[in-house]
Amino acid sequence: MSVKAGMVLSLRISNKAFKTGIIYHMKEFLKKYWLLITAAVILLIAAAVVFVLNFQNKPVTYSWDEKEKEDKLSRERLADIEKELAELQDRFKSAMASWENEKNSVERVSELRKQKEELEKQIESAEQNY
Repeated sequence: MSVKAGMVLSLRISNKAFKTGIIYHMKEFLKKYWLLITAAVILLIAAAVVFVLNFQNKPVTYSWDEKEKEDKLSRERLADIEKELAELQDRFKSAMASWENEKNSVERVSELRKQKEELEKQIESAEQNY
């Protein structure tokens, strides 16, 4: 038997032993805690059922006073949000204008540098020809 075949065989055996060990421990765990697991699952299902039933059978009570208060609060919140939105839009416009000015300034400086370099080349060329 080659070394590679021996390694594969030993890996298969150890892998099988590992799986067998895991399965054994899982079976033992389930035997030991089966009632506890079952009880926990039943309690979770019961809690979910109670929650759903309470939600379905809950009477909806709503007075006009509460509705008017909510409407007033909603209008106030809406006014606050619209005010904040207007302020943010003003800040955005201001920032965009500032950015445009800076961008234009950078472009102008870049153009002036190019013109300067061209003039320096022309001066150098004129001096060499003179």
